[in-house]
Amino acid sequence: MSGDKYFHIFDDDGQSMRSQEDVEAFYSGRMTAEFDQTLAHRETCFHLGPGDCLHSPVNSPHWVQNGPSICIALSVLLYLPENADGAHAFQANWLWRRLGFRPSPIVRNDHSAVGRRGWLFRTLARKRPMDKRDVIASGRAGLVAPLRPVKWLLGLQRRRATAG
Repeated sequence: MSGDKYFHIFDDDGQSMRSQEDVEAFYSGRMTAEFDQTLAHRETCFHLGPGDCLHSPVNSPHWVQNGPSICIALSVLLYLPENADGAHAFQANWLWRRLGFRPSPIVRNDHSAVGRRGWLFRTLARKRPMDKRDVIASGRAGLVAPLRPVKWLLGLQRRRATAG
């Protein structure tokens, strides 16, 4: 809308630059990822000025650098149902790993497998999401919410045991 910025995006299908575990962690609450400098050669930089637009696919690693002057920009986030299904499948894998299992990797173009894997998180997710966190994390929140009172009671019991 005003000013310049440089949008750095990496040539990736979401599978080779980051491990399955990193993507699972992203969809389970860790919204940032560490960048491996050895992959910098896969970067393409786009100079964007006022009125310019750029599409960045979901899960494409990227970073943005403002130009020399103040930059005002508009970013529109669009999660299609297949993007949310993928997020739920990665959350399911994250849960399996937390329980000590080694789930098979998620293949993005296998839509039926992705849908089957993420059914629990999809069922628990908000039906009318209001923001990015609702889309990708409300299923996980719905899963752990019933455990919060149990965790609180266990903490209370521990505090009483140490105090008395």
